[in-house]
Amino acid sequence: MLRLSLFGRFRAADALGNEIPIKSKKARALLAYLALPPGKERSREEAMALLWSERGDEQARSSLRQALSGLRKELGEGAIAALRITDETLALDPASVVVEQASPGEVLLEGLHLNDPAFDEWLRDERQRQDAGAGGGGPAVTRRPTGKPSILVLPFSNLSADPEQQYFSDGITEDISTELNRFGAVDVLARQAAFVLRDRAEDVAKSLSDLGADYLLEGSIRKAANRIRLNAQLVDCQSGKHVWAERYDRDLDEIFTIQDDLVQAIVSRLAGRLETEERERALRKPPENLAAYDYYLQGLWYDRKYDPESAVAERIALEKAVALDPTFARAYGLLAHCMMAAAWWHLPYSRSPDKIIDVARKAVELDPTDADCFAKLAVIHLDRREHREAKRYFETALHLNPHDAYIWAHYAWYLVAVGQPGQGLAYLDRALAVDPYPPTWSWDTRAAALYGLERYEEARDVLETHMFPHCHILGMLAACHGQLGHKKEAAAYWAKVLKIRPETKLADVGADVIYVNKADENHWTEGLLKAGLRD
Repeated sequence: MLRLSLFGRFRAADALGNEIPIKSKKARALLAYLALPPGKERSREEAMALLWSERGDEQARSSLRQALSGLRKELGEGAIAALRITDETLALDPASVVVEQASPGEVLLEGLHLNDPAFDEWLRDERQRQDAGAGGGGPAVTRRPTGKPSILVLPFSNLSADPEQQYFSDGITEDISTELNRFGAVDVLARQAAFVLRDRAEDVAKSLSDLGADYLLEGSIRKAANRIRLNAQLVDCQSGKHVWAERYDRDLDEIFTIQDDLVQAIVSRLAGRLETEERERALRKPPENLAAYDYYLQGLWYDRKYDPESAVAERIALEKAVALDPTFARAYGLLAHCMMAAAWWHLPYSRSPDKIIDVARKAVELDPTDADCFAKLAVIHLDRREHREAKRYFETALHLNPHDAYIWAHYAWYLVAVGQPGQGLAYLDRALAVDPYPPTWSWDTRAAALYGLERYEEARDVLETHMFPHCHILGMLAACHGQLGHKKEAAAYWAKVLKIRPETKLADVGADVIYVNKADENHWTEGLLKAGLRD
């Protein structure tokens, strides 16, 4: 007899209750897959595609054999009878397996992360079915207790004359759902539900209500000759209001390339629009109705304002968020960023102390799959001049979510700091295309990139258009005017710097960007010296 506890921490035990240690994460995931429900036969190909989706066929087949061999050894004679294995199929004998029921609040396979997109999607869908108490007969879904918005992506309609182009429409739909899942700020409902809804004749509005969807993404694709036109729109399910719509026209030179381009464009813009819509909702709610996620959204709103007063209000909101939900990883990440920014506003400024990076590390520990948490940890390391660690965590963040404009803006600062202003500017341009109202802090990064490319007039224009009264920004402006030969303007800005912080030195302007190369720091000092300024 084999007893499996799949809710909360995974646990396998024999008939007497003695725990059977299953060391491999893949083996634990395989047992769970076969146990939902016990007795259902799964093909070896299904298991390979679920657990080793990014490996070649032979490598995946070998990995499955190794996992099964390890399970036979670990389960021992008392429990191995539960496994029913043939050359083609895998199953658990329902007469030899007991799957314990979930206790209130327990999450299926909590803490089990494989970083395999196919398994992650299956686990998400299975958790939604388990939350709803569904027996596998339909796309039942309930809203998770996080308070995050939920979205259902309906299969895009194929308006092409060729009905065989439906595969392209369905592929777009599946890819959008998968990529939206990379954003920790939105719950994407099971894709099975979307495809079932497409084929039903019943009232869609009622179905959406039953599913617990806050938003619906729908669209259409028309292919004619060598041209693709895609329309996408986001609908608020409660009000029926259209809150976002875009149209994309592309030449169809290579079908998979165009599919990737469309998915990235839609997902990046859509995620930003969802965040904006939810922030506005949170700000309209009375204080007594605010949950942890609403406080997080308020903190995000203050974060974008980026001034000393907003930094104080942001910290208060985020501390309320983590007090209400001590497991809220993303709130901890933003809190660390807020603490860093608050220190920056209060002069004299010193690099982020250990207590700030400890908060950022806690965010990553709470959710090692959230790209935003890794980006915030990378920023804190960068602020501490720990460029190697910053690089490592930025790479992790971009791997987990290559579509997040916020992460692009953070990463641009790192690229400028390591002497790659052109690449930094390219990331900022991508972010601006997705979000025309980026966070205020990204503008001085843009100015630093332009200055590094010796585009001094553009750098000056950015700083003067989006200026906020901090001595670092004023010093950057003085250097830009110095490079342009505007000595009077440079002197005026430098006078404002010294009024705020009399002990400021010329070299402090470049030092605040946290460059790796001393020459990049000295480039700013050069502009100030050209203006005739001296310490």
